Amino acid sequence: MSTESTADAETVFRKAQELAKNGETEEAFRLYMEAAETGHPIAAYMVGQHYAVGAAVEKNERESMFWTHMLPPTDTSRPRGSW
Repeated sequence: MSTESTADAETVFRKAQELAKNGETEEAFRLYMEAAETGHPIAAYMVGQHYAVGAAVEKNERESMFWTHMLPPTDTSRPRGSW
């Protein structure tokens, strides 16, 4: 992921955090997913948590496991799933 896309993903993630804090779960999920798809690991974890509890999406254990254990392929600083 390039530095520019990393910055963009972080901006989207922070907006999702604000929305979630204000109870706007569906829009927060959409933005978490957007950031996660560009490789933001914490956003990916948040997507997984939404699937785990069924917040803004249908509860789905398989999707939850996928997203909560996803890290970008270039992130070798920590093992998969360690947040």
